[in-house]
Amino acid sequence: MSQNSVYGQFLLGARERNIMRTTLCIILIFLSGCISRSVPKSITATKREAVTVQTIHVAAGESFAEAAQRATPGTIIWLGSGTHVIDRVKFPVSGTVENPITVRGVSRDSVIVTSNSQAKWVFDFSNENGGSTPDIGYFVFRDFKAINSRNVWRFRYPGQIGAPKPHHITIENIVATGNGSVISARGGGVAFLTVRTCNFYNSIGTEGNIDLGVNADVLNLPKSGSHDILIEDCLFHDSHANQQCNGIVTQGDVYNVTIRRCRAWNNGKYGFALKGNGSFVVDRCAAYG
Repeated sequence: MSQNSVYGQFLLGARERNIMRTTLCIILIFLSGCISRSVPKSITATKREAVTVQTIHVAAGESFAEAAQRATPGTIIWLGSGTHVIDRVKFPVSGTVENPITVRGVSRDSVIVTSNSQAKWVFDFSNENGGSTPDIGYFVFRDFKAINSRNVWRFRYPGQIGAPKPHHITIENIVATGNGSVISARGGGVAFLTVRTCNFYNSIGTEGNIDLGVNADVLNLPKSGSHDILIEDCLFHDSHANQQCNGIVTQGDVYNVTIRRCRAWNNGKYGFALKGNGSFVVDRCAAYG
């Protein structure tokens, strides 16, 4: 075979290889397009719906109830300096896990919240007075002083096992004094309550600064009341208007409670009077006087 004929066969093979590579690329591109069009929508990334954060400023003397009615997930209600008289206000909607509704003072030392009556409470999560649903949740309250009310937070729906109840409530950096009980959660109570870095003192009610559960020693409906409670880095003291007043009291329908790094002293009866139906943890706490 001549050198030219061998060279010609080599050139022909090279052209064929180029054609084959081009054809293969076209096939791969076509298949890639088919595959991308056939991917199920269920596994494609979805864009999270944007939440517009609303900020509402409430000056002392202005209506907090109107602000509460306007609140939507992500709303921050700022309380200005001075005294805010709030009478049994209910929220019509819930926040969400990522966008809670927040009530916040501009400064704990300059913002005072009160119902101005030992017969009334401030924030109403109950079936009393109508206007709210039991499964409302995802709220944050912080940075103010609460005084001279029957309760600051009141949770009260019928206690039935598995029944919906207010949930995911965070209370932090609050000073409270001169109230009946700062937090009262009877009946179905509240679920997933966090109380953190608070100072509750001089409560004058018959039970305690924090009162969780039905007022009975018997276990009529175990695990029907408040549950998944975290109380940490708090002070409970000088609540001795009567001999029954405790720093914290829980009753027999309450369960899953953790109290850590808290102190209670100079209360009428006990620092921590804990009865319940399972899973109580008290960690690095002290009670005396």
